[in-house]
Amino acid sequence: MTTSSYHCRVCHIARHYLDLLEGLYLVRSIPAWSRNAGKRLVKSPKVYWRDSGLLHALAGLHDLEQVLGHPLCGHSWEGYCIEQIVTRLPKGTTFSHYRTHAGAEVDLALQNPSAATLAIEIKRTLSPKLSPGFVESMKTLQATKGYYIIPQGESFPLSKTVTAISLADFLARYP
Repeated sequence: MTTSSYHCRVCHIARHYLDLLEGLYLVRSIPAWSRNAGKRLVKSPKVYWRDSGLLHALAGLHDLEQVLGHPLCGHSWEGYCIEQIVTRLPKGTTFSHYRTHAGAEVDLALQNPSAATLAIEIKRTLSPKLSPGFVESMKTLQATKGYYIIPQGESFPLSKTVTAISLADFLARYP
């Protein structure tokens, strides 16, 4: 077996198992934003465990203290937020992630046919800083509003068009 055919077979098997996990509602794939923006975009989907408790159990994390001290904490928080947001989206709203090879990124771009595009970045901090990559991404996505989802606290502006907001407040205000 050649290296190329071996690689192709491994990719096929991995895709098969990923499709199986998606079909069982254990993981969610977030497709990459795909409009031609004249930039080098990451085109592969982002995959999240839909059940953060299952992720924690598989990682051997048995209590909150272990979760908060583990490198998976931020990824777990991001997956949890995405699952909460995506399951509440109005019919017809599409979602994707956006990332350039240079590192500009939006965790979730929401596009409703009758409304403007929203850009969402999810951070496991109470004092996020607006990144130039997020601002650049908003321009490319033509997003009129941006949000940094944080664990808790009062909402506060990061710029004229970007607001830091808790997950609970975001879900209450932006169904």
